[in-house]
Amino acid sequence: MERREIEKIVTALRQQLYSGRFMRPIGLQQQKTAVHRTPFDDFLWISQVTFPAPEEPDVHKGLLRVIERVGDGRQIQIPTGYAPVMGEWVGHRKASVSQMAVSEEQKYKELMRGVSNTVTILHVHGGAFHSGANMCLALIQTILEFGREQSTEKPTIRFNGRDVALPVPAGVATLSAYGEIARALPSWTTDREYDIFNFDPKNPIIWTRPDFPADAVWPSSPPRGDLYCDSTMLCHPLVSPAIAQDWTGAPPMLLLLGEEKLADCINLIAQRATAQGVKVVWQQFEAMPHIFPLLLQKMPQAQICYEHWANFCTQCVEEPGKVKSTGTLVDCKTLHERAMNLKSLTMLTRDSALKLMCAEASERAAWTGPSNPKHAGAKM
Repeated sequence: MERREIEKIVTALRQQLYSGRFMRPIGLQQQKTAVHRTPFDDFLWISQVTFPAPEEPDVHKGLLRVIERVGDGRQIQIPTGYAPVMGEWVGHRKASVSQMAVSEEQKYKELMRGVSNTVTILHVHGGAFHSGANMCLALIQTILEFGREQSTEKPTIRFNGRDVALPVPAGVATLSAYGEIARALPSWTTDREYDIFNFDPKNPIIWTRPDFPADAVWPSSPPRGDLYCDSTMLCHPLVSPAIAQDWTGAPPMLLLLGEEKLADCINLIAQRATAQGVKVVWQQFEAMPHIFPLLLQKMPQAQICYEHWANFCTQCVEEPGKVKSTGTLVDCKTLHERAMNLKSLTMLTRDSALKLMCAEASERAAWTGPSNPKHAGAKM
């Protein structure tokens, strides 16, 4: 498909997204995302599970130590409490069976009976102004730091009465990783033609616009300059993994992206991890927007992306020795894959990126609410 045709499609998507969906109160958006449960499927086992909050303070204390160790001391830590974590075990089944009268425990047992390989995927989804890929990369950094602290490749943490191992996974696969929350790197300005993001230096970020509706969730209390975190944390490696200092010991990484505003931060992660001995599979699709396989599912680029994603996950577990570092750029018209040098994806360095990010974060004013009273107190 020609670039001009793709640009028209992306423009229509952008207008659709920003005409109303993103202009709803934050609490409502988060609620719609958080309460979503995977619908029953005739050929999937879906078992709901809740991991209880830990009884000991070890996880909380350990995480605070990691935040302090990898930060530069300027960040403001906001104390948080524990909460249970809800999720779903999802697996294929060979025959259609009603799940309505089956307990969650029995669903899990039936799911495990049908397992045919050793691959288990922790899927962290994005949405409601957060990034699943960002959290996966931050988790890798957290596990690596626990290992450095304990001087071992197999760190542990006390969780609900037992010592739980914290090994790095066999691999980490990301799509359009939001690795730089400050939104300060050059690609936020230069890569605008084919992206769905409408963020522009001349226009405020959508959730700090004067007409953005307020609710009990946003603006925060106390007010802050970014929805994701306090402005001082925007330049912390666990918030913006693009500026992580050390990826040594990380598992193989799959970094998939379009021609999007997040390109600089993804390229920086790929380039730095490669230089530190990590196996990196980087693939960029020309003229494709952020999370394009989800938005443009019928396009061949989406199919190629999903196939590479699945193959990478399987290979990392079943044939890890065959995972090789590669960089490819997929032509938007011919789908031809051109080899790219992972050591020269960007002119940015960690230090230059950090400087840009800190400058942007320092200018981020706290949002105290809409300027027009009619937008205040929106109901959820």
